Amino acid sequence: MERLPEALKIYVASFVIHSRDLASLSLTSSSLFDCARLSLYQKVALRSDLPSARDTIALILRNRTLRKAIRTIYFKTDEVWAKHPPVLSWIDNAMFQGMDKLRKVAFDRLPCSTGHLFQDLIAAIYAHCPELDEFIAVEIRWPLFRPKQRVALVTHLTVRPSLKRLTFRTSFAPGNPLLRTMTIADCISDMKMFLPLTFFTPQTRLESLDLSVERNSDALEAVSGLCFPHLTTLKITGFSDHSSRTLIRFLSAHSSIQAASFLRSETLVLHATDINILPNLRSISGPPAFISALSAICDKVKYVEVLNLNYYKSPNVSLSTTLMVHSIGGFPNLKHFSVERYLPNFADSLVHLLRASRDLQWWTGGFLYRHPDTLSSAMLEMATTFPSLKRIDICVWATPVPLLYDLQRESLRRIAARMPSLEKIFLFSDGLSFSNEIVGMHVVQRMALAPHEVDLIGPYQDVEYLQHVALDGLDWEHDPILERTFPFA
Repeated sequence: MERLPEALKIYVASFVIHSRDLASLSLTSSSLFDCARLSLYQKVALRSDLPSARDTIALILRNRTLRKAIRTIYFKTDEVWAKHPPVLSWIDNAMFQGMDKLRKVAFDRLPCSTGHLFQDLIAAIYAHCPELDEFIAVEIRWPLFRPKQRVALVTHLTVRPSLKRLTFRTSFAPGNPLLRTMTIADCISDMKMFLPLTFFTPQTRLESLDLSVERNSDALEAVSGLCFPHLTTLKITGFSDHSSRTLIRFLSAHSSIQAASFLRSETLVLHATDINILPNLRSISGPPAFISALSAICDKVKYVEVLNLNYYKSPNVSLSTTLMVHSIGGFPNLKHFSVERYLPNFADSLVHLLRASRDLQWWTGGFLYRHPDTLSSAMLEMATTFPSLKRIDICVWATPVPLLYDLQRESLRRIAARMPSLEKIFLFSDGLSFSNEIVGMHVVQRMALAPHEVDLIGPYQDVEYLQHVALDGLDWEHDPILERTFPFA
C-alpha cells in the first residue's frame, strides 16, 4: 500500500461515496489518510453552534492542499447567533484563499453580520473562487440596528461570470417591535438593493433563479428590471397577487424560461390578456388557480411536459383542479404529472381529468401506499388511460417496517401485471408536511415469454443516487441527482 503511486491512491478513494466509509478508509493506512481526507473534504459543512466548526476552519486555513479539494461548502448560523445584535462574522474570509475549485457555496441565515459585512464575505468568495457555479442564501433576515449604525452597501461587486444558479430566500416582518430602533424605510431599502448589487452584473449568465418573496415583495421588484438571456429555470415562492404587474413584466422579458415554479403563490391578476409570454415553457408548478390564470397569457401552458400541482390556499382541491383542466382543455403533451399531497377522495378523478395526457410516462403522488384497495382501483384505470406510463411514485406516511407488507406488495404486483409499460415503482415520504424524500424503490421484472407474469425486484432502500423525487423532472428514468436545500443539515 505504501508503494502505490499517489494518483492511484486518490483514484481508489474516489470510489468511496459515504463520508463514514471515507473516514474508515483513512484509518486503514497512514498513506491513504491524506487521499481519503481530500475526498472527504470535497463537501464541507460548518455550523456556528458546533465547536468543531472552529477547528475545521483552522485546518482549512493552514492546509492549502485541503482548500483546493473543496467543491461545496455550507455555512449554517445558529438561531441563537442570528438573534444577536450585528457583530463580526464567525467565518474567516481568509479561508477562501486558494479555494479555486469551489463550485457551490450555501448560507443558512446571515453569518451574524450586517449587510455590508455579508457583502465583504461574498466579495472574498468571488475573489478567490473562479469556478463558482452556484450560490445559495436562505433565511436571510436583515439584522436590526439603529440608523446611526447603518453602513451603506457596496454599489458594485465583481460577480464571477461562472455563476449560473442562484437561490435567495429572504423575509421581512414589518410588525417586528424591534423596528422601533430603526427606520423601516432604510431596512427595506437595504434588502431591496442587496440582491442586484451583490449577485448581478451585465455579464451575469444566470441559468437558474430561485427567489422567495414571502412577506418581501421588494425582492421581486429588485430583479424586475433585469434581463438574463440564458435563464431557463425560474422558481418564485410566496408570490403575492399585488405584485402581478411586476411578475408579468419579468416573465415577458425572459422568453428563454423552460421551467417555471410558483409554489405557495396567490392567483395571478391579469390586467391585459393581449400578450403571449414564455414561448419555450416546458414545465409548470403551482396552484391550479395560478396556472389557469397564466394560461390566459401563455399558450404553452397547455402543452407543457411537466405539471406539478401545489394546493396553496385552495379551499376545494377537487373544484380547483377541475376548473383548471376545463379552462385549459387538458395537457396533451404531458410526460410527468405530480401532486404535492395525498388526495384520498380525488385521486381517481385526477386520472379521469388527465385523460388527454396519453403520453404520460411518470406519475408522482396522490395515492397512498398503505391503502392497497385505493391503489388498485385507481391505478388499474391508468393501464388504459396512460399506455406509456413507466414509473409511479407513491406516498407513504412513514417508512413501513418491513418496507413492503405482503398485502401492499401483492397489490403493487397486480398493478404492474396490468400495466405492461410500467418499469419502476418508488415510495416517497409524504407525512403531515410534504416531503419528496425517497424511502424505497423496486423494479418490475417481466418474464420474456409471459410479459403479464411479473415480479417486484427489491425494494431497494439505499437509493443513493435518487434521494428525492424530482417534481419538475422531465426524464422518468434518469432522475437528476438531487439534494436537500442544504444537504448537510
